[in-house]
Amino acid sequence: MRGVKSPLKKDYEIRDNWFDKLLETTGITQPELEKRLRVSKQSISQWSNGRHFPSGKMFLVIMKEFGLQPELFLQKKVKSS
Repeated sequence: MRGVKSPLKKDYEIRDNWFDKLLETTGITQPELEKRLRVSKQSISQWSNGRHFPSGKMFLVIMKEFGLQPELFLQKKVKSS
């Protein structure tokens, strides 16, 4: 979207295994996460299987909701040559 800045640093992206790490770190189940974040079962499923990542804004909402540091779930982008 033009004119909207991502809340994530431009040189970083969400790690592939972020969702498993989130569940492991928080001890929450997928259905509990769905209710707590008020997101659809489809969204949780897509995040779980790596088909999609949450938006930068939603990612930060998740981090805040659980009191987690975003850096635990981010990695530096690999620059393509």
